[in-house]
Amino acid sequence: MREGLNDSWEGKFGDNPVFWEHLDGRVIKPEILAHPGDWATAIESFYQTGVTLALTGQMAQFHSTVVQRLKVREDLVEREWKKCVEGIFLPILPPPPPPLTGHNGYVNAVAFSWDGTKIVSGSGDNNVRVWDALTGKVQTVLEGHSGAAMSVVFSPDGNHIISGSGDRTVRVWSALTGRAEKAFEGHTGCVRSVNFSQDGTQILSGSDDKTV
Repeated sequence: MREGLNDSWEGKFGDNPVFWEHLDGRVIKPEILAHPGDWATAIESFYQTGVTLALTGQMAQFHSTVVQRLKVREDLVEREWKKCVEGIFLPILPPPPPPLTGHNGYVNAVAFSWDGTKIVSGSGDNNVRVWDALTGKVQTVLEGHSGAAMSVVFSPDGNHIISGSGDRTVRVWSALTGRAEKAFEGHTGCVRSVNFSQDGTQILSGSDDKTV
C-alpha cells in the first residue's frame, strides 16, 4: 500500500490493484472492484479528522493476514496494523453507549419513538419498558401482560405504545404515564407483531394463530 501520483493511493488485494483518492475516497478505477480473490474487494481512504478505511469482503481472510504498515502524509496519521483488520478503522470514536439493563428475561422486541428520543422494549419477564434514548435510564415500566411481551411499537405521535404478548392480547399504553388504556382480545395464539397505521388511528396485529 503506497501513495502514488496526484495524491492517490494504491493497494493490492487478490490479483488486482485498487486506486482511490485520499481526500474524497473516490475510487479511480471502479471496474477493478470486481476482481477475484478471497481478500477484500475494496478499500477506501477518506480525509476527515484523520483517515477512515472501509473494508469489504471476507474478513476472516484479513485476520490471518499481516498488514505490515499503513503510512500517510504527516498532516494525516500514521498507523500500524498487525494481524487484525476489524472492517472499519476510525481514528476517533465515541465510547459505545452503556447497555440498557433492567429486564429479567429475554428481550424480544425493541423500537424507537418516531422522534428518536425514547426506546421501548418488550421482554420475557412480561414487562414493557420505556427508556430515555440519550441517558439510557428507564422512564416507565408497563406491567399488565401475563405472558412475554413479544412485540412493541410507538404511535406516530409518540403518546401511545402498543404491545403484543404471549398472553394472546394486544395492549395500548400511555407512553407518558405508563397506564394501560385498552386490552384487545381475540387471538388464539401468541401475538408476535403489532403496528400502528400511519395516522395512528388503527392497529394491526399478527399472531401464531395465523390471523391478522
